[in-house]
Amino acid sequence: MRSTSIAAIVAVGAVVYSSQLRLADDDFAAKLEESRTTILAAAARIDQLIDADRKKHSVEPSLPANDQIFMRRVYLDVTGAIPIRNCSHDPIAG
Repeated sequence: MRSTSIAAIVAVGAVVYSSQLRLADDDFAAKLEESRTTILAAAARIDQLIDADRKKHSVEPSLPANDQIFMRRVYLDVTGAIPIRNCSHDPIAG
């Protein structure tokens, strides 16, 4: 579930930090710590919800994947098609 936590931190963090860009430097450290706590709490709650739903439906989580496998899974989820061979060997170059 680590990838879920990272995704949650990024998503929630983008919203929380976007409102803090104009803060003064002396106030920034306190707001940063407060935001960090909020983000970690949200990520933990998201992980709990995903775990509960996964257990409810008897679904085992996928094993950790390298970049190539991850990009192949994302491509399949987004397009509904298996990527062609020359696109799947290098996920960054395409």
